[in-house]
Amino acid sequence: MKLFTKKELLERIAKIGSALPEKVTVYMIGGCAMSLRGEKEATKDVDWIVDSAEEMRLMAKTLKVLGFFEAVALPKEYVNLGTAAVLKDMGGFQCDLFLKKVCNALVLSDGMKRRATPYGDFGKLAV
Repeated sequence: MKLFTKKELLERIAKIGSALPEKVTVYMIGGCAMSLRGEKEATKDVDWIVDSAEEMRLMAKTLKVLGFFEAVALPKEYVNLGTAAVLKDMGGFQCDLFLKKVCNALVLSDGMKRRATPYGDFGKLAV
């Protein structure tokens, strides 16, 4: 399994943001968030929570335009996480998208959104 460094993550995030037709805000969790904060050398994927079905649709559609494909047979741990969509590109880069809820338990609340630290804007993608 390929791991992606902070530099590689930022390049891919920028590419996704520049391809979005409308502004989307994502809340990043997991290894990618840790990598971007310098707490982890590399990560295998990006875990993003979106707040609306429309943002989910825009993200999935944009990723597909960029050559990502939906993983058909998800490992059990992804099913247990309640992942709304898992999309990969041919280079092994994977985006796990969650719609408001992670692990069928953690819900993106207004309080969490207020406490979130903005990382940056990448085209039309606010992280």
